Formats: sequence, structure tokens, C-alpha cells
Amino acid sequence: MTTWYKIENKADTRSADLYLYDEIGGYGVNAHQFINDLNQIDADQITVNINSVGGEVFEGFTIYQALKDHDAEILVKVEALAASIASVIAMAGDEVEMARNAQFMIHDGHVAMQGTASEMSKMVSMLNRVSDNIASVYAERCGGEPTEW
Repeated sequence: MTTWYKIENKADTRSADLYLYDEIGGYGVNAHQFINDLNQIDADQITVNINSVGGEVFEGFTIYQALKDHDAEILVKVEALAASIASVIAMAGDEVEMARNAQFMIHDGHVAMQGTASEMSKMVSMLNRVSDNIASVYAERCGGEPTEW
């Protein structure tokens, strides 16, 4: 049973509601299952309701791209929090609305790890690429250069 997202696609309408209310990629649910469910939606509009602290960056990028690629118009509603990778997912919306007291939280990629100097160097390189990717999504959606983000 998925606990971090829910999809409602009512038969009598051409719209669907999707709820992202927990950690992205947590609880053993991966983007692959999310996309399988998303691809079952046959609707003209999908409303993505977000209240999430973020989560796994690559799972989030996969969800972001799946929403961008979906044929439906994507309306994103940030109900309370779109933090970390959840804020990137929010950028997939054709339209993005935020509740009056809602917040975005954005940051460079980060990780907690242990390892050798060589492993740490490789991680620094990957984190720089991830951070550049995140910044490019914000710049594409909101304007400016990725280096500004």
C-alpha cells in the first residue's frame, strides 16, 4: 500500500487529483510504481497537491519528468510545503498555485556518507551535477541563469 502518494481519477470527470503528502521515494515506493499509476490516468487535467519534505533526488527527477511528459494539463497546488525535490516536482506544473501560508524550500544537493577520499571526491562531483540540474529546472521555469539559482 502506497503511503506517500494517492491518485484519484473519477470516472465521471476528465480530471484527476494526485496527492504527494510525504517523503518522495520513501517507504519502499519508487518512481517506477508512481509512473505506472500516473500512466493509467486518462484525463485532460491532473491536479497535483503537494505537502512534502522532499526525498530521493533521482526518484523526484523521474516524477518531475513523467509529469512534464504527461498529455494532461498539470496544475500544481502547494498546500503547505514543497521542500527539496518536492519543489522541483512542483516546477512540472503548467500552472503552480501556493496556499497563502505555503512555503518552498530549495537547496543544493546534499548527502550524508562515509568513505574513502576517492569515494568522497566522486560524491562531490555527483552533488555538483545534481545541484546544477536542480538549478536548471528553477531557471527554466522561473527565469534567470542556473548559476543565479
